[in-house]
Amino acid sequence: MIENSDDVEKKGELTISYFRLNDHIKKIIQTNYKTFFIGIISLMTTLWLIISVSSFFYPDSFLSNKYVLYVAASISFILSLINAIRHYFKTPIKGLEGEIKEIQKIALIRKPYWTFKLTATILKNRLGDIDRELDNVINNRKYIKIKKELDLLEYLEWVNSRPNQFLTLIKVLKQLLIVDLFEALNFDENNEEGNFKLLVNTIKLIEDFYHDLYKFEVEEKEIMFPELAQKLNSYQLSWVPMIRENVNQMMKELDEIGNRKRKDTSKIHINLVLESPDNIDDFIKELEKLYNIANEQL
Repeated sequence: MIENSDDVEKKGELTISYFRLNDHIKKIIQTNYKTFFIGIISLMTTLWLIISVSSFFYPDSFLSNKYVLYVAASISFILSLINAIRHYFKTPIKGLEGEIKEIQKIALIRKPYWTFKLTATILKNRLGDIDRELDNVINNRKYIKIKKELDLLEYLEWVNSRPNQFLTLIKVLKQLLIVDLFEALNFDENNEEGNFKLLVNTIKLIEDFYHDLYKFEVEEKEIMFPELAQKLNSYQLSWVPMIRENVNQMMKELDEIGNRKRKDTSKIHINLVLESPDNIDDFIKELEKLYNIANEQL
């Protein structure tokens, strides 16, 4: 008997934060004050030496005017400030090292609902290639070499474990998307690096899951099954597309939430339906019917 008794639900509150201009100024001061002071001291020292040497050789020039030092100090301040700001926007975010520029920018600018946009973007970046490959396999746009040709009894022994394998895949995905990803979305500004690493690691597990899903689908294409099993095999053709559709739907909803305006304070609701396939019972009935036929042929 096949059961799907490990339903997972997640309800709770998420901390929604974003950066205003003053937050960026504060962050620049906190993270780049050394760069700023080293820059201003270096520039001021260089300009002072140039002015001093020039004043020595050309005492009657404008460089002997004391206001030139004020100008030099102002130039040093402005250039050092520009360099500190540039360093702030160019430095990779800790915990997101190696991620593409678009992801770095989202984590740096932090518009309202930015954690949702960040999550959706990382998911798209990580799952994009394997999702396209999976879509090609599902829609028979990719050649899969037949590795096994099975008689009826051999095929039934092989396909017998597929429903439970698929339900295990659903259980794992529920844990990853509904529980683990939800926790990773609850961003704590006091532990930024740890939060980013948690999010990236969770998405890496989702990526690994997607590769397992791809293998599950390819495995079915690698089997040459008897004509009698055509109907039985057809039942499982909708299983993987169902999961793929739900994952893509979730990415879409995360992206839509991430694109919300600051004044949009409506309730956040993500609809994710991960249940046993509707045709599982039909699959079991057809499986039992074919087992009876196979036993009669022995």
